[in-house]
Amino acid sequence: MAKRKTSFARDLPAMMYGFGDGEKPYKESVEVVDELVARYVASLCQQALRIAALREAPVDAQCFVVAVKAQPKKTRRVMKLLDMRTRIKEARKTADYDAYNDD
Repeated sequence: MAKRKTSFARDLPAMMYGFGDGEKPYKESVEVVDELVARYVASLCQQALRIAALREAPVDAQCFVVAVKAQPKKTRRVMKLLDMRTRIKEARKTADYDAYNDD
């Protein structure tokens, strides 16, 4: 198998600790979880790409929502993250607007 360009291994030990693993997880454990995460992300992206092709549109957030639709917990999480993204964008617009009005 070819070496992947992207690795999640740098962030995984802290995430694993947060989910109950030891403070410093074994290197082998991190490698296994890294491989599982990479496979899941690749699979999810492929599903989103297929959905976009069926819609004859570019890949967008809605493609990912549809890709996880069969899994209610993941769908709720995706919707929550998309809502937070919208709120952050709106807050940034407001903050930028307020900064210009202070002059």
